[in-house]
Amino acid sequence: MEKKKINKNKTIIMLILIVIVLIIGTSYAWFIISKTSNTKNIITAGKLSLLLTKDNSINLLGAYPEKESAGLKEKPFTFKIENDGNIVSKYTIIFR
Repeated sequence: MEKKKINKNKTIIMLILIVIVLIIGTSYAWFIISKTSNTKNIITAGKLSLLLTKDNSINLLGAYPEKESAGLKEKPFTFKIENDGNIVSKYTIIFR
């Protein structure tokens, strides 16, 4: 019985060591791998310049909830985003 327990412990220790060696070997191989290419890499840069212009500001002093029809009669907040650079840009406008 004692001999079986010792053999089982040796087997478990050997399996743990094998797994550790495999993990270390795989990680080492992964980090030292390098690839080369015969083609030229061309990187171009341009100018990105976004301009935000607004006509008025939002003032919520003394504001209270109102119906949509009444809100549509008030002067709206207007703004303009303009890209005067030569790089195309995408943006998302979020009002919070």
